[in-house]
Amino acid sequence: MVDNFKLIVFTVPDFFPNEEKIISELFTHNLEILHLRKPNFNIENLRTVIEKIPKDFHNRIVIHNNFELLEEFDLRGIHLTEKQKNNFQNLKQNHKIISTSCHSIDEIEQQKSHYEYIFLSPLFDSISKQNHNSKFSTVELLDAKNKKIIDKKIIALGGIDLNNIQTVFDLGFGGVGILGALWNPFNDFEAILKRFILLQKI
Repeated sequence: MVDNFKLIVFTVPDFFPNEEKIISELFTHNLEILHLRKPNFNIENLRTVIEKIPKDFHNRIVIHNNFELLEEFDLRGIHLTEKQKNNFQNLKQNHKIISTSCHSIDEIEQQKSHYEYIFLSPLFDSISKQNHNSKFSTVELLDAKNKKIIDKKIIALGGIDLNNIQTVFDLGFGGVGILGALWNPFNDFEAILKRFILLQKI
């Protein structure tokens, strides 16, 4: 992986057997950041997943809900969803806020200073979500790059795979968020690890 170009992995929303073992193996292969996104999990469900991941990797995990677990496990921080951003100031007092998602160039300009990094999505047509298609043109993205709106703090999300990851790098993004290109199918451990290693080779 090129220096300072982040490869960030999102978990699938639902539980599947041995997921924590696969996550741990990705960490041993130099996964820098994992977004543990389980919107339907209660705090006990999420705690169980984290407990099964070795403690040495906890500081690479960002959570999207059940923020009480941040200090309990010394996690990297929290990601704010669209709804949670309305409570930004209150959350900021008690939690280490890492990231959020934006869906327009204008939105990035307004919020960029508040976060360690911001996801811009969907950059390409989504792999994991039907009818979740890109609204960005290459001209618009290049213009944002030239204006230094897209820079190392902006992470591309949505439809990223081996065929377009180089394009993302060339557009000036600071990294990619990966979901569908890694976990589909999610029950083939060897295939997941192989895809992860290939994605790292940019």
